[in-house]
Amino acid sequence: MPIRPAPRVRGRPRTANTVLSAELIVLTAAQLVRSEGWPRLSMRSLAQALGVDPMALYHHVPGKAALLKELAAHQCAGMDVEHPPFAPALPWQQKLEALAAEYLQRIAAEPELVRILARSPAAGVAPARQFAALVKLALAELRLPPQLLKAATRLLADFLHGCALAPDAARRATWRGELGIIVAGLAALRSA
Repeated sequence: MPIRPAPRVRGRPRTANTVLSAELIVLTAAQLVRSEGWPRLSMRSLAQALGVDPMALYHHVPGKAALLKELAAHQCAGMDVEHPPFAPALPWQQKLEALAAEYLQRIAAEPELVRILARSPAAGVAPARQFAALVKLALAELRLPPQLLKAATRLLADFLHGCALAPDAARRATWRGELGIIVAGLAALRSA
């Protein structure tokens, strides 16, 4: 259902009319993306959907780049070390597969989200930091040195981003077998 624009209000929103917040802006942007697609998202279209002047948004979100990062965080909310997508007692290989499945499920339907995550360094976007922390947790028993852990995290993220951007569902369906190659490489590092 498309978002109907509310009447436009100039300047900062008044508390009596609209309580504008960063959270409301992100939630409305997510709804706009779902209903109209990523290409139609702009600060102007978002302001129109909220019924405020576009400049009012900048009191809560510095710009579109920051908004996109917040949308990425919204899409991956709840995926963190407090709530890992795997049971702690599982072997590391199964933990890694469960993490990969969860991450891929969240990003596969949103190519623009994948592009945001792929462009951002691990420290730049909350989902990238969360993903790195979950990889570290999943691979804890391997006791990899920090540099190898960082390389494994990048390799896994790049692999999953590639799977998410694959042009056909058949290509995306083969990711588990291909993940096995990464797992075999990690197992080899463990025994080395």
